[in-house]
Amino acid sequence: MTTYVFVTVDVPMPRRFAACTTTARPSVQKFGGQYIVRGRAYDVLEGNFFVDRVAAMAWYESQEYVKAKTLRDDPDKVTFVMVDGV
Repeated sequence: MTTYVFVTVDVPMPRRFAACTTTARPSVQKFGGQYIVRGRAYDVLEGNFFVDRVAAMAWYESQEYVKAKTLRDDPDKVTFVMVDGV
């Protein structure tokens, strides 16, 4: 079952956060994920993000993504929501 990960971020220091996003993208791809949209208003009508919940969790807990998380600023407010598709 396809799994979507929605992320909202409040970034008080955008320059430093750019390093986090640059590091995060390859980790998403390594675990079979893809960005559907980024930084824009959107409605998801069709498409895949991760193949399944197991792959999404493997990415989120991976060494590659943990490295990206360390590049975020402490004041960044980040919310991750994982939702299974139909």
